[in-house]
Amino acid sequence: MTHRWQVCVWAGAILLAAAVSATVTGQAPAGALRVTVVQSADSAAAGGGVAAYLTVEGAAAGPVSVLADGLGLLENGFVQKIGEIGSIWCPPRTACGPCPPERRCFSDDGLVFRTDVRAMPGPRTVPITVTDSLGRTARASVALTVLPAVDDDGDGMPDAWESFYFGFSRNTVPEFQADADADGDGLSNLEEFRRGTNPRARVTRYFAEASSGDRPPIRPSSRVARLSQALAPRSVKIADAASRSARAARRWPARRWA
Repeated sequence: MTHRWQVCVWAGAILLAAAVSATVTGQAPAGALRVTVVQSADSAAAGGGVAAYLTVEGAAAGPVSVLADGLGLLENGFVQKIGEIGSIWCPPRTACGPCPPERRCFSDDGLVFRTDVRAMPGPRTVPITVTDSLGRTARASVALTVLPAVDDDGDGMPDAWESFYFGFSRNTVPEFQADADADGDGLSNLEEFRRGTNPRARVTRYFAEASSGDRPPIRPSSRVARLSQALAPRSVKIADAASRSARAARRWPARRWA
């Protein structure tokens, strides 16, 4: 009797331990992800940028993915990955310090959302997607107003574009002026800006060989020609056989035998 009682106690303990283990293992963090965005400014001229810092609260242990989609607005129109800050962070408008408790901080050392120099003025947003190790997703955005590009000398080329390609000497070197051709490819610097090409690299033009009008018309391939030639005689033979049968029926009508 004692032995049977001990077996029952051990079996019950094993089942209870398995149930507790399953409950703890399958438990997910309570609540949803909460994302806070801190910006250095609310507006920027086309070609300028805005620094942004993010904090994520409620994320599960493990890697957290933070992606910013700059299509049609940022200078780099691709999806950008924002890295996590290990300890000290310096968000704008606040003093530097450690990342707040129970939060994850992201900024890539002050990630700058630099707008494209050709971005249309007006209110715009940069969507941000946050995903934790359990696959839970939260969304936020960086909102900013795009102002017209700055062009101090009024030559039609924004200052940000000139500084990027010509540096600090953009207003002093003759070959960097709007009507000059810095790379000698036949396009002025102003035309390079309008076309979205590099004014410091030659533009290569490719012409198709058959683009001129003195070329003969396009003819069907030899395979198509052989196929049409192979099919045509058969249709003619069938037509000829049918016509001969009709003529023979009219010429020699069927005779009735007594």
